[in-house]
Amino acid sequence: MHHFVFLSFLIVGILCLRLESSSAQMMAGDVEILSMELSGPGCPQGSVHPSLAPDGSALTVLYDNFVGEISPEDHFARVICDLRLKLRKPRAMTFAFASADFRGFVNLEAGARASQRVRLAGGFNEDGQRDVNLSQQTWIGPLTEPFYFSAVQPEEGLLAVGCKVRRAQTMIRLRVAITLRSKKTASATGQIAIDSFDGGMTQRYHLQWSRCSQP
Repeated sequence: MHHFVFLSFLIVGILCLRLESSSAQMMAGDVEILSMELSGPGCPQGSVHPSLAPDGSALTVLYDNFVGEISPEDHFARVICDLRLKLRKPRAMTFAFASADFRGFVNLEAGARASQRVRLAGGFNEDGQRDVNLSQQTWIGPLTEPFYFSAVQPEEGLLAVGCKVRRAQTMIRLRVAITLRSKKTASATGQIAIDSFDGGMTQRYHLQWSRCSQP
């Protein structure tokens, strides 16, 4: 009986150690945004506002003017925003995108459809940078409603950043594309917007931090 109790405590202890080694808590000031670059018609200069939670647990991005539209004359539209962020972080720490929340508004007449796709790349080239599909969502008209949905994980797995080559800085790139289309025989109109018309959160990415293993 004593041996069984000891073995149970030992197993629990090992599991706790494994959990502690797989994730780590950041302190306020350990991570910050150093610079931002924007490109694409979906994000004119000054229209995107990223911010990090003090403990680095979430990255929130507000868009002021990210809208795509089609009309009876224009049956196709694609609007893209590329956001590149340089981050400062502890050299021995890495992170992954564990989940993401998306918010906006869609207004589609019958015959129109819209989609939002978010792709993510992280690290520098020598870090083994990968480009993964974080989320893709489609709406089909007739439909008029605000939307809010979450992507629990990237479809191709969590993207770890910055452990192969340990750096005190790293890069992440978020490419958001919204697409609208209708049949050429339809006279449908449509609009999708992910702008912060009410000052609320439009996209929030939840970060999972861990300590790099010893070389």
